[in-house]
Amino acid sequence: MQTSVDADFALNVWLSAQDDEGLALLRDLLLDGTVADEQRSRLWRQAITRSQAFGKGFFIELVPKALAVQNSESTSAAIFDSEQTLDKLMHDGEDRSSLARGLMSRFHDFDTGTIKGGAGAIANRFVGNSALKGLSVESLTASDLEILSGTFGHSKELDRIGDAIRKHIS
Repeated sequence: MQTSVDADFALNVWLSAQDDEGLALLRDLLLDGTVADEQRSRLWRQAITRSQAFGKGFFIELVPKALAVQNSESTSAAIFDSEQTLDKLMHDGEDRSSLARGLMSRFHDFDTGTIKGGAGAIANRFVGNSALKGLSVESLTASDLEILSGTFGHSKELDRIGDAIRKHIS
C-alpha cells in the first residue's frame, strides 16, 4: 500500500527531473479544476517548497487564480498556511501590492466566504486598506461587504464600497 508520503516523494522526484523544476506542470495542474482538490493541495506544497527557484512572479500570478478554482477548500487552506513563506518571498512593497491587487481583483470569483476572508486578510496584511481599491464594486454583494468589514475593519474606503453596493442592489 502506497502512503501519501511515498506519493509526495515520487511527485517531488518527478518534478525535480523536469527542466524547469516542474514550474509549468505545477502552474497548469494547480489551475485545473478537474484535478481533485486534495491533489491540488499536495501540488501546492510542492510549489511552495520551490518558492525560491520559482520566484515571486510565479506566486503573484498563481495565488489569485488558484484560489478562484471551484471547490478549492483544501488548496486554499494550504495556500493560506503558506502565507509566511509568501511574506518572506515578497519583501518589497511593489510585489506585495501586486499580490494584494491580484487577490482583490479576483475577490468576486472566490467560491466561499472562507476563501474570500482569507484572501482579504492576506491583502490587508500585505498593504492594508489600500487593497480595497482593487475591488470591482459592481460584482460585490452585501455578504461580501460583511466579509470585507470583518477582514479590514472600518475605513472610509469600505464606507464608499458599501454605498456603491447599496446603490447597485436598489
